[in-house]
Amino acid sequence: MRGYLASLVLVLGASVGVAQDMPLFTFAKLGAKWEQVWDKAGPRAAAVPPVGVPGAVTALSKDGATVYAGYADRAAVWAYPVKPDGKPDLTAGAPYAPLRIVEGYDNSRDALEKRRKNPPTLAVTALAVDDGGRIYAATKKDIQAFDPTGRLCGVLPLPKAGAVVGMRYRPGPSPALIVDVGTLWTRELK
Repeated sequence: MRGYLASLVLVLGASVGVAQDMPLFTFAKLGAKWEQVWDKAGPRAAAVPPVGVPGAVTALSKDGATVYAGYADRAAVWAYPVKPDGKPDLTAGAPYAPLRIVEGYDNSRDALEKRRKNPPTLAVTALAVDDGGRIYAATKKDIQAFDPTGRLCGVLPLPKAGAVVGMRYRPGPSPALIVDVGTLWTRELK
């Protein structure tokens, strides 16, 4: 019996150790604020070219094996494997990173029926991937950050109201997220 309990504790301990939480504060600088960037040409010129997923904004994973796609009418960022020819396999895609769509949750019968008939969606207008494999999805409400496994890490507020029309990650000694909301804004990361 003692051996069984020790084995159970060892197995449970190992499975808990495999899960890796990546809260926002581990990669977003505490106290960092959005700063306006005046030169619009620089970040746009260095942006990653779009990958062929019709009707979607896209970003390529760090290893180049996955294309992430954000749509105007879905509830998640989708992932597509990249074929040997470098194009995404559009037949093998699946929802990957579920978007946080509603602030609160109404569990009433009417609300459940409404969600069943008309599931909520949130348009993704720009995507970026950083050196750690985290995915940033810009929406009209905020920028949602996901870990490499598609779990929500946290949410960054938009620098100003408006539609995000472009976003990219700037690597280097002072990494940052650069967002185009009609004007360019940058926010330092760790």
